[in-house]
Amino acid sequence: MDWELGPEIDEMVRINVTGTDEEKQAVAEVNAKRRELYLEPKREYWNVPLISSRRLPDGAESYEERVVERSPDQGLLTRSATENGIAFIEAAASENEPFFLYMPYSMPHTPIFPSDEFDGRSAGGRYGDVVEEIDWSVGEITQRLEQLGLAENTLVVFTSDNGPWLLMGDHGGSAGPLANGKGTTFEGGMRVPGIFWWPGTIEPAKVTGVIGTAMDLFSTVLSIVGVTNDSEQPVVLDSVDLSPVLLGESMAGRDELPYYRQGELRAYRQGRYKIHFVTEGAYSMPPERTEHDPPLLFDVVADPGENNDLSAERPDLVRQLVAAAERHQNSFEPAPPMMDVRLGRLSASGSSQTVADSSNSAAPDRMVEIPGGAFTMGSDDHRARPHEGPGHVVEVSSFWIDPTEVTNAQFAEFVEQTGYVTTAESPIDLEQLMAQLPPGTQPPDPADLVPGALVFTDPGQRVRLDNPAAWWRWVPGADWRHPEGPGSSIEGRMDHPVVQVSWDDAVAYATWAGKRLPTEAEWEFAAQGVSNETFPRVHDHEGPHWNVWEGEFPIENSEEDGYLGTAPVGQYPANGYGLFDMAGNVWEWTGDWFDTELYQRRETMSASLVDPVGPSEANDPAQPRVPQRVVKGGSFLCSDNYCMSYRPSARMGSSFDTGLNHTGFRCVWSPKA
Repeated sequence: MDWELGPEIDEMVRINVTGTDEEKQAVAEVNAKRRELYLEPKREYWNVPLISSRRLPDGAESYEERVVERSPDQGLLTRSATENGIAFIEAAASENEPFFLYMPYSMPHTPIFPSDEFDGRSAGGRYGDVVEEIDWSVGEITQRLEQLGLAENTLVVFTSDNGPWLLMGDHGGSAGPLANGKGTTFEGGMRVPGIFWWPGTIEPAKVTGVIGTAMDLFSTVLSIVGVTNDSEQPVVLDSVDLSPVLLGESMAGRDELPYYRQGELRAYRQGRYKIHFVTEGAYSMPPERTEHDPPLLFDVVADPGENNDLSAERPDLVRQLVAAAERHQNSFEPAPPMMDVRLGRLSASGSSQTVADSSNSAAPDRMVEIPGGAFTMGSDDHRARPHEGPGHVVEVSSFWIDPTEVTNAQFAEFVEQTGYVTTAESPIDLEQLMAQLPPGTQPPDPADLVPGALVFTDPGQRVRLDNPAAWWRWVPGADWRHPEGPGSSIEGRMDHPVVQVSWDDAVAYATWAGKRLPTEAEWEFAAQGVSNETFPRVHDHEGPHWNVWEGEFPIENSEEDGYLGTAPVGQYPANGYGLFDMAGNVWEWTGDWFDTELYQRRETMSASLVDPVGPSEANDPAQPRVPQRVVKGGSFLCSDNYCMSYRPSARMGSSFDTGLNHTGFRCVWSPKA
């Protein structure tokens, strides 16, 4: 822009960032005067050229530019773009050549200039006028594609780069029910429609809530035209192939989405849930920049306006999303935003801010380092259960893991230092309990709502193996100190794994220890050792390899491994990484929600899976009302005639708020980036 009034735009922006208070005040006064002109624009205010540019045919990265018109009538820009776009298509069609047409319309960015034909046509003012003209333009292009017989072989994508520029009022558009607008990491600033048109291939008038980004167009188009990323060293792309969604083959888009502003990760979404580490209003508008600890949490499907902060109600979900955001940041080295470098906010070698750092610079004592790598997660083995497959390749970054399960002695130290009270020792939340039961279930007698946990009980006779209720019993007074109930204790078992701990209890311990729970992918990668085996490999070892059920479950256990229940940690040989009890002894909590259909959805994704963190919520059709977390590794109750779940790929869902006397955990740690 060639303004007669005040500094050029670049200088104005620089002053707003690095100028003195006096300079900033002067700019503010100029902007107030400019705004009046900006909202009633005239052609003579913008002495700018309309330029035609083409790459030179010598193959070099050089271009020939020519000025088509000086100070053009901006009301004709949309029509001019349409005519030139159609001419480009016609030229390609005449040569029977494939084509790629990118049309970034100048409108509706301000200043707004509708053509005479569309001026005043819309009830939405000038903004509505130019949007209607863009709609006309797209119609002209698709109509020409149909006339040329190209429609059924052409994918048309219509989208936008950001939400409304709220500072411009009626000239900036509206985000409707979404929060805030352009320049923010609220949904109103980032969420825009994506419309795909491909007659005969994409079902018309179909609406989906699948998450995708403009970056995903890259992998999507490559997939559609048959370009694969399957070389010996495939390129890692921040781009997801959405073609299965477009073709109606799958609903698997992005599971996660980071939200950046000025090189800073300010929000992170996983499924329907989103956390905000930092909030700030649109350019020159409230609210002021605010850092949130703990982060804000919103269900952006039910609450797209981001009005109802759920962080106090769902601290478990906040922790999960924070861990996912940390893994995202640790997975790459970000470059500073070029605009920030240009304006002096960062040096060219400076790094952007991070959200969360590990409190330790080195792994805690006794942990084992697991080098990163790729492996086949899940299993297609005939012994695998349906939700274990299909097997799929996953990459994990290096991390550190406890060599054994957390023991009673270690958990006792945590409780002594913090005064922590476990779920099994706490009063039962009737509302939470009823939410997990089928509608219409009568509430239990208040006298029965006493703290306790589930305990394995010998049924005394053969029972159907599809009815776990035949051997599990709710025992009031069962907890980590009394694993089998009030008459039991952990005396003499301080080196056994702690059990009767809920997922919340495990997270609380891990946080206290400066660690975290492993993702399902990390746990399985570590369990497979160095050889990616169906069973943990044990070489040249006489005697039992693990603590499982020998005999006919659940009525006869020969105890060939030496124990009827839990065994001391480290009692059996370690796997190739030096980890003990990755098969049998106790099931172990992971950080991921349990979803029986997760692996089937992953099968349709062409993008590499790097450090996956599982879905954003639980999904088990057999127990639709019970929120379950993934447990891994099997236990002393796993038998060949029942589940054989001491295989690394085995996975099971367990209610996150329930203790069982065959479930414990171990922790992992990863350094900050």
